[in-house]
Amino acid sequence: EAVFRGPCDIDVFRDGELSVSVHAGHAIIASGGRFRQLPGLGPDGERIVTSREALALKELPASMIVLGGGAIGVEMAWFFSRAGSTVTLVEMMPRLLPLEDEEVSAVLKRSFEKAGITVVTGAKLDNLEKDSEGVSAILRAGEGEAQEIRADILLVAVGVTGNTEGLGLELAGVETSRGFIVTDRECRTSSPNIFAIGDVRGGMLLAHKASAEAGIAVKALSGCTADPLDENLIPRCVYAEPSVSGIGLTEKEAVDKGFSVKVGRSMFAASGKANAYGSLDGLAKLVFNAADGRMLGAHVVGHGSVELIGELTLAMNIGATASQLASMVHAHPTLTETLKDAAENALGH
Repeated sequence: EAVFRGPCDIDVFRDGELSVSVHAGHAIIASGGRFRQLPGLGPDGERIVTSREALALKELPASMIVLGGGAIGVEMAWFFSRAGSTVTLVEMMPRLLPLEDEEVSAVLKRSFEKAGITVVTGAKLDNLEKDSEGVSAILRAGEGEAQEIRADILLVAVGVTGNTEGLGLELAGVETSRGFIVTDRECRTSSPNIFAIGDVRGGMLLAHKASAEAGIAVKALSGCTADPLDENLIPRCVYAEPSVSGIGLTEKEAVDKGFSVKVGRSMFAASGKANAYGSLDGLAKLVFNAADGRMLGAHVVGHGSVELIGELTLAMNIGATASQLASMVHAHPTLTETLKDAAENALGH
């Protein structure tokens, strides 16, 4: 492990013993993140687990409660359901993937329930008891009656916080806020020669974002001009079935920011390729600025949606308009045709 002793003085320890002391002109912190824990719900590796321990289980649990309906919770619920576990997925907010578009969340919930996953939204965990046989969770939705659910295992997926403790950040003059390191758009911290990238920096906690941040930080510390990262142009994916992908603003976010929007939709059920796959639950939804036609956001749920986000990411980066997307010729039969159809729908075609 490494600990700052000053702005760029670092002690490196091996097996608890000081191995080497280093002075460097610049430093990059890439210490990652760890799963948030709720009081009394720390993982024990047996009855209460995070996704890390869950994927190392020696036996498949017959039943599982997944607490948290964000990306990790959704992926774990789908994985263990497909493996054969009876899964109950619980989210405190009114819908799954609360940061994604509402229509996308609705399609995902419907598909999960068809697949046999019990989805409970708008509910909080009132109490949890565990014994040698499993766990008993008491859930309550609003002022409604309490509901008890019994399962072999509780998987906690309620978010991630940065690995900022024990690094000596205060000695290095590095500021933190709400568990993450504070940086500017070049990944520079409050200590001008120290940079932070990846999950410890906060924001979108994605591997491809961390890779992009690494390039920005290296350019900046080398004295080169680095284009700042625009999180609005970073694609995000949820790997379940159906998968979910998105980029930019949701319809609600766009309206809340004052945009007048045009929205186009295309259902996977109208896609020849989706019919060939036999996966008809899906939606492509594109949000455009009514003033100039430029795309503000794109949201797709359905089989193969994560393979469609590349085209939409390019469209967002070049400022493509609804008319341009609608005029593109796509190969048939492909799922990408749903994007053209959605753009045409936004234009009223």
